[in-house]
Amino acid sequence: MRLISCNKILHIGVQRFDEEHGQLVDIANRLHDAIKAGSGPQAVQETLQQLSEFAGRHFCVEEELLEQHGFAGLAEHRQAHHAILNRLAQIQAEFQDGDLSLHHNVMQFLFEWLSSHIKNVDTQYGPFLNSKGVY
Repeated sequence: MRLISCNKILHIGVQRFDEEHGQLVDIANRLHDAIKAGSGPQAVQETLQQLSEFAGRHFCVEEELLEQHGFAGLAEHRQAHHAILNRLAQIQAEFQDGDLSLHHNVMQFLFEWLSSHIKNVDTQYGPFLNSKGVY
């Protein structure tokens, strides 16, 4: 069972980022599946690490492109990314410490991050980048 699907609502109109958002959704769904299947803390931790690393790379590239084109909302966008990465690091630390009771909270965070951030924050830069010839 998928936690979230990457549908047209989550597309922002920049192919690279739409594809990367799909990859983030796929990793989050793998994490959801690992937790639901009771795959154990190591599998969950490894998938969390993959998610955190991929998100960090994605955010960096996204921010660089927005900076290159002079996106006015870049500071707020960076703050949102920073908060997400901090929460991911906190979740990883809690799992490393053996706190496996966080499963529901982790899934809620991932769902809200991926659906809300992409739909409500990232969609703000899609038309901006399109106006700069980035699709």
